[in-house]
Amino acid sequence: VLEITEHVAIDDYKGLRRELKRLGSTVRLAVDDAGAGYASFRHILELDPDFVKIDIDLVRSLDSEPARQALIAGMGYFASKRGLRLVAEGIETAKELAALRALAVPYGQGYLLGRPRDGLRSDGWPTRIDLPAFPQR
Repeated sequence: VLEITEHVAIDDYKGLRRELKRLGSTVRLAVDDAGAGYASFRHILELDPDFVKIDIDLVRSLDSEPARQALIAGMGYFASKRGLRLVAEGIETAKELAALRALAVPYGQGYLLGRPRDGLRSDGWPTRIDLPAFPQR
């Protein structure tokens, strides 16, 4: 997965799409930190990524802010229509996770789910993480 970060300004989408195509069909594209910096919704529309990572600032306090919930719900609708995967970044509380689950965001990362690892440890990458059950709304 090739990730375009929020720090990358793109002046030539057509040229970038051409170069991405040259990488082959096994390379998948992610737009990081959607909603922050240069990672605008234009990146998503122009690049048609496989993954869109929702910026931590949209996830923070999501459980108590209806405007953020509405925005992420809209992103979820868009993702389902385009066949892309949403990944919520920076999930740090059970309430944020429950709100994301209620909004049908299927993927996430953050300290609540596990600390970052470099993959060089002898026990390798986990193949499964069991999360606590949350009551259904």
